[in-house]
Amino acid sequence: MRARDGSHLVERAVFSIPNVLKSLIKRLLNFKPPGNIEPKRGDCWLVSYPRSGNTWLRFIAANLIFRNKEITFKTIDDLIPDIYARNSWRIERQKPPRVFKSHEPYNNLYGNVVYMVRNPFAVCNSYFRYLLKTGAYENEDDFDSYFSKFLKGKLDDYGSWKENVASWIYPRKNNRNFLLLNYELMREDPIGEVGRLAKFLGIESDRRRLEEVIQLCSMDRMKKLEDSQWRSWSSTAGTRRDLRFIDSSENLKGNYLNERQKEGLRKDFDHVMAELGY
Repeated sequence: MRARDGSHLVERAVFSIPNVLKSLIKRLLNFKPPGNIEPKRGDCWLVSYPRSGNTWLRFIAANLIFRNKEITFKTIDDLIPDIYARNSWRIERQKPPRVFKSHEPYNNLYGNVVYMVRNPFAVCNSYFRYLLKTGAYENEDDFDSYFSKFLKGKLDDYGSWKENVASWIYPRKNNRNFLLLNYELMREDPIGEVGRLAKFLGIESDRRRLEEVIQLCSMDRMKKLEDSQWRSWSSTAGTRRDLRFIDSSENLKGNYLNERQKEGLRKDFDHVMAELGY
């Protein structure tokens, strides 16, 4: 089963319906295919390959931008919509400042882009756990099948990790409207990296404010929010309760990857990984 982050609820609801009808229903629910949002001048896009920390990034950005609002899983989709989880017409009616979550590969219509990158070993593990959580894969014995699709970019419509990352960092890395954030560096130096994000968003924040935002977006707090709100959030409602959505694993070697798979991943993604210092 092909998985698409943010649309798994629709997938499960129509699991037994023929593919043509499934496609029609999804189009009717979205009015436009997911991701087909018309960018406007001034929009900001939080982009990443799936499972690279985009939800954490959304919480940080939302706390920076909407200082007087409580940012939770119940409010995040209204403030910084996931373009795959909301009807297109609702997203296009969003009032400024318009900030969106996306996993799309390079799109020259995206003006201001914050791209979050994460070590592909960790991404590979996290994505598999997420697909186990949603029911796209049944158990850990499916990892070999999953891994082959992960390398080839056949899991979703976003390409492989290598293709998605390269599509953004090479044409945009020296563009003033592009900010590259590294998940691991954000964990190591949150003040410095969140400060860079605030500056890119045009938000003045002193150290005290940055520390406040970081605390509001700590992994412990987000896990507590997930525990209390998982039933009502689009990305977790109806999924396996024994597996978390919020994933703070720092095991870059991987929990599922064997030595042969690690070697294959590094060989296939080597040039892009080297570009990023992995």
